[in-house]
Amino acid sequence: MTPMTRSREILWFATAASCVLAGRDDAAHEGRGSTPVEQVATVGDEQEMSLRSIRGTLWPQLGRTPYVAPDAARLEATEAALHAATLHALGLASLEPVPRIAHAAGLVVERWRVGRHHYLALLERSSERGSTGAFLLRIGPPSGPERLLQAPHAFHDLGTGELALEILLAEPASFRGLFTNTMHRYVQLDGDKRKQEGEDNPSDVCHNDAHAFVAATMGVVRAVGAIEVVQLHGYADDHVLPDRPEARAVVSAGADDDGGPRVEAVAAALQDALGVPIARYPEDVAELGGVTNVIGRRLRREPSASFLHIELSGMLRKELRRRDGAAARFAAALRATAIPSGLEPEFELEPEPEPERGPATAPEPAPGPDPGPEEVP
Repeated sequence: MTPMTRSREILWFATAASCVLAGRDDAAHEGRGSTPVEQVATVGDEQEMSLRSIRGTLWPQLGRTPYVAPDAARLEATEAALHAATLHALGLASLEPVPRIAHAAGLVVERWRVGRHHYLALLERSSERGSTGAFLLRIGPPSGPERLLQAPHAFHDLGTGELALEILLAEPASFRGLFTNTMHRYVQLDGDKRKQEGEDNPSDVCHNDAHAFVAATMGVVRAVGAIEVVQLHGYADDHVLPDRPEARAVVSAGADDDGGPRVEAVAAALQDALGVPIARYPEDVAELGGVTNVIGRRLRREPSASFLHIELSGMLRKELRRRDGAAARFAAALRATAIPSGLEPEFELEPEPEPERGPATAPEPAPGPDPGPEEVP
């Protein structure tokens, strides 16, 4: 990214932040879905986190909690908060304004350490759970292409959230962060969980362009510029792909035209790494391409951004959970393949230090999102 472009981005952030801080938190916005007026929570000491503790934090058990649609101020604050947090994670801006901007988005900011890596966690306040999402950002300078991992249907596409978390934490670090939903995709405004026909499911972060999760994604995209967003999804085993019935996953760029070299490279690398047949959309199959995904559509309008949509069968997700080292192999497959031209990192790269060697430990068993009936997305 050129100095002029970077200056424009930081100017955008400063302008958006000043709007949020200058009056978005007045008494006119007291309801959920709008800008809150409670006291801003300060960022506490860094917390040492385990896989178990992260899982419990990212995917809370909400009970019957209705989806609350954000207003325009909340969406603006969410984008500004993730923009500011990403600039800090990259070492380009201070952390100081982030908590208050995040507060205007109904979020709190925590600092986590996992192994040798440090993270910012932007999480919903306890009174605001479910309607925004949970956002982790790895702190550190770029050391390769910038990628953001997402598990947007963790309560429906079972196992995708846990797999995405393990990929994020795999060494060497390959992703800037992980974004995940915190409410089932079919929760309605009245709190009931039921699938509506068409796209009328407002809590579905991939099919509601006015969801705060989409605003959060765009905050990161506009802070980094050249970035690839990789989403993990799942489909049920009884959903047979007529063109490739043996396939256990579908890789797509989220568009009906040719998937291109990136889709071809990722499909081949995953097939080698996992030892199962992988299909490409639209070259091999005519479905599960994520073409109606609103985040993918947004990214196609960004000149330096890219989108990768990966559908995993139920059988493959179960196998990956049982197989030691599967997440690391999955991450390596994504890391080893070339990203599209024009998405090379736009920052001066600094090599990451070698990971500290320590005693090997067995993975921790821990609960993830609520199990439930799985449907084809």
